[in-house]
Amino acid sequence: MLWLFYYMNEQRLDILRKCKKELGYFGKLISPQTFYLNSPEFHKEVDDLLMDRSIVQLMIEAPRGTGKSTKCVHFALHHAIFDEGDKVIVIQSKTRREAIRRLTKIKDVIEYGETFRSLFGYCGEQVATYWREDYIKTKIGAYTVTMIAVGTGQQVRGILEGDTRITLYYNDDPDDEDNTKSKEGMEDNFSKFLGGIAGLDRRMGRVIVVGTPITEGCIVARVRDAAGWITRNYAACDEDTKECLWEEMYSYQWLMDKKKELDEQGMLWKFYSEYMCQLRGRDDQVFKNEDFRYWDGSFQKGLGNEH
Repeated sequence: MLWLFYYMNEQRLDILRKCKKELGYFGKLISPQTFYLNSPEFHKEVDDLLMDRSIVQLMIEAPRGTGKSTKCVHFALHHAIFDEGDKVIVIQSKTRREAIRRLTKIKDVIEYGETFRSLFGYCGEQVATYWREDYIKTKIGAYTVTMIAVGTGQQVRGILEGDTRITLYYNDDPDDEDNTKSKEGMEDNFSKFLGGIAGLDRRMGRVIVVGTPITEGCIVARVRDAAGWITRNYAACDEDTKECLWEEMYSYQWLMDKKKELDEQGMLWKFYSEYMCQLRGRDDQVFKNEDFRYWDGSFQKGLGNEH
């Protein structure tokens, strides 16, 4: 039976090597029920961006329901398992409750995922140091992994476990209609967000923001194309070519029906925010950026009224 043990061990090692190399394969293996549709092409680009450890500050704008949060949840687990050293992972969302929902998905995989347990051993509640709804601390392999769930506006700066600071600051849909009501509130949230980035572990700390823009001044809108950031923006479709980002999830006809529905409800801006990742005026602004014209000239001031 020694040959059978050797074969099974080699097969397991091959699976682990592929999991370490390919985020999509890893996600489908540990959470097969999530992938009830074929992954679209843009998921591969998102995988590559997430797996590129040289990108310290990454922001991905993608329409609601296109799997961006799922991808990042899987990457948080990938980081916890395959990167060297102890980990501190902060999961932040628009509310504490939403952040806890992301953490719960990770806990469910660790606690109940049969494939996960067969590959990485049992790391769940029975052996964890802490296993609360918003905070867990457990061993995965040789390293201690801490995960904390917080809402936008909660303090992240200064989080430290032993000698390890934040190794992954995962900010998922940080903005909503409630926390973007005032300029002062958005400034406070953004300031605390920057404070969290300042607290990243200098050895391998990364910040990843995923979401859709809500209004000018929100975190997602301010990070887009900012210096020091790698950003990607995806729209659900191209209205000119009718090409869709993920046809199986949102067809062109479905999107146009949704656009008409929201337009009739006086909420056209919401279609552009949630599905096109574009900011539009909430009073159905008439002008688009391409409508504006500019004059390039000069003005010379003379004496008195002669110019």
